[in-house]
Amino acid sequence: MVSCTLRLAGSILVLSLLLNAAGCGGPNTVPVSGTVTYKGTGVADVNVTFFGKDGVIGRASTDAQGRFGSVSWQKPGDGLPPGAYKVTITPKVTTPEPGSETYELQKGAPFPGKYRSSDLSDLTVNIAPGGPATVTLELKD
Repeated sequence: MVSCTLRLAGSILVLSLLLNAAGCGGPNTVPVSGTVTYKGTGVADVNVTFFGKDGVIGRASTDAQGRFGSVSWQKPGDGLPPGAYKVTITPKVTTPEPGSETYELQKGAPFPGKYRSSDLSDLTVNIAPGGPATVTLELKD
């Protein structure tokens, strides 16, 4: 009886290790990076948010040239599951000075306001399996 129980426990352990090695337990992700441009120029220091199905939300921020590194979904830089996404571009919020009680949005964002809303933005991307994916998000008037 003990021998049977040990064999069953060993089989379960081996099966568990094989499933874990095969990547079971969660969706595969694709590294996603890219550039945000407006009128041919990179849009610096903005938040890029990807809205997918089933509540998937990925985030990244652009650098001074409008480039963003790998999008973060569940952990930093993990990418996104393959699929269709609506994208918003929003100015970063400036942090207050110590002792100050005010927060301000970056004034005069250099792109049309429709990109700040997931209802109004016309930016969409399709992330294909296998990646990595590099996207160019061109903002238009």
